[in-house]
Amino acid sequence: MSTSQARPDDRLDHIGNHELGPTLRILSDAGATVGDAAWLRSPGNARKFLELLRQAQGQILTLADMIRACGLDQKNVAPGTTEERFPVRPERFTAEGSRIFCFGCELSTAEARRRMSDQGYEPDPIEKLLAYGKEHPDQQRLYRIIALGSCWVKEPYYSYPCLYADKIGRRLDYTWEDPESGWGISDAFLASPKKPV
Repeated sequence: MSTSQARPDDRLDHIGNHELGPTLRILSDAGATVGDAAWLRSPGNARKFLELLRQAQGQILTLADMIRACGLDQKNVAPGTTEERFPVRPERFTAEGSRIFCFGCELSTAEARRRMSDQGYEPDPIEKLLAYGKEHPDQQRLYRIIALGSCWVKEPYYSYPCLYADKIGRRLDYTWEDPESGWGISDAFLASPKKPV
């Protein structure tokens, strides 16, 4: 594709040399260094940079944006699944590092957290749940995937977002631990490696 045909949302490698030079010059004039470029090339850093750039441009993802990106529409989302109940941070909308834990037994929230922690993982929030659903849409057809990293408290219930599927299709809902038996044997939990302290 020639640069004359390129659109603003095309990949950056479609930019022509006549645009690349001025772009690098502007970054240099703003204080960007060779060290900054090296940092940008390190794994995962380009995504972080783009998230900050999108925020600066006012293109901040909302919970509704994440739900749409996951391939869900409002008829597949439980009423009350709102940012007031489940606040989001756009930079967490990534499935990078997320994995499923399915323990195959009834257990409490505290026990699920402990078992994941023992393996160096911490529960994912709703943003990562939706990003995971976007990348792996069929996983929620196998089991209900729960994000213990987000919680809406309305006593006596502690509600957690979850993805599952029924005869109608894929769904986003929120659920709570059964006070007597805990989570079920077919429940799964999404978690990512703990961040260094």
